[in-house]
Amino acid sequence: MGETEEEGEVNKTLSDAIDETIERLRAKGGIITADGCASSLIDTLQPGQWREMALHSIASTVHRRFQRLVDKTDERQGWLPGVPQFIKVTDGVLANDDATLEQYRESEAELAARIKSYDYPRRSPEKLKRDKRTLAAMRKQDRRFAPFMAGEPEMRMGRARELYQASLETPRALRDRKGGKAKNRRNAKSTT
Repeated sequence: MGETEEEGEVNKTLSDAIDETIERLRAKGGIITADGCASSLIDTLQPGQWREMALHSIASTVHRRFQRLVDKTDERQGWLPGVPQFIKVTDGVLANDDATLEQYRESEAELAARIKSYDYPRRSPEKLKRDKRTLAAMRKQDRRFAPFMAGEPEMRMGRARELYQASLETPRALRDRKGGKAKNRRNAKSTT
């Protein structure tokens, strides 16, 4: 992800301020420590500059944290392990349960595109495997929940999950699952 023009200016200003601080401390003589340099730099910055640089630094850290949230899955999710807790939307992240079907599918398409980019040798095979598992789980969730969201563009994935789980508890669904187990047992006995 490239940096914006504003971020570039902030980085340039910070870089120049660090260079000036190092030169000033070098002229004084002695050992220059990172903490000492940072402290001296903070003392020389104007309040507006300090806020802008701190905001840039914090935003970069938050961006990295967002990426970790998107990459992280919760295997303890009883309803569908392997699906990320958060999905990437436009410039931020959104909890999976709060996503609309359209937002969810955009995130799914972005993940599929990222998987295609693994053709380049600099990509990690472990991350490719993880991304493929995540995409498979996301597609499985899409197939299960999309019918409940059809015609309701503002419905959230969390509500669709609740409807799906309720559909599994209907008498017919329970009977079908029970009948399927008995049929499988009969088929297993007849083949032996």
